[in-house]
Amino acid sequence: MTFREAMTELGRLAGAPDVPREIADALLRLIEHPCKFVWLVKAASPAIGTLDEAAILEPSDLLMKLVEAMRAFDWPQVAVLIRSCQSGLLVREGEL
Repeated sequence: MTFREAMTELGRLAGAPDVPREIADALLRLIEHPCKFVWLVKAASPAIGTLDEAAILEPSDLLMKLVEAMRAFDWPQVAVLIRSCQSGLLVREGEL
């Protein structure tokens, strides 16, 4: 899943009518922490012999776990992930 696909799905899931109001409100506040949702990955340029580098945005582990928890309607897990995002902690694979 690309970063754009993950963010689009998170937005779609957050707007669902069965999402608890406090979860929906907390998700809206996550816009204050955009760096928590993306990894910037350097990729070599496809042109041989050039020094150019490209950057690729990949979804962070936190974003992917948040999407998974939202899909499963796992509100306690969603709340934990939101708190970890707001607290300044970075969540890497295997930490939650």
